[in-house]
Amino acid sequence: MAAIEWETEETIPAVTRKEATMTNTLTAGQSVKMESGNDEFSEVVPRGKLWDVIQNTRVVERDA
Repeated sequence: MAAIEWETEETIPAVTRKEATMTNTLTAGQSVKMESGNDEFSEVVPRGKLWDVIQNTRVVERDA
């Protein structure tokens, strides 16, 4: 499994943005699972299908 590489941008006043985009092609029988906090998505690719899974995650960090 490869590490996800973040693109990081810092601005003033103290805001940091991190973003990563990944694309994977899944074949029949493979699964995709995503979790964030208490939310979850989990599905298996049906027979005879290919799924291009494009994930984009953006995190905005601010001072409390």
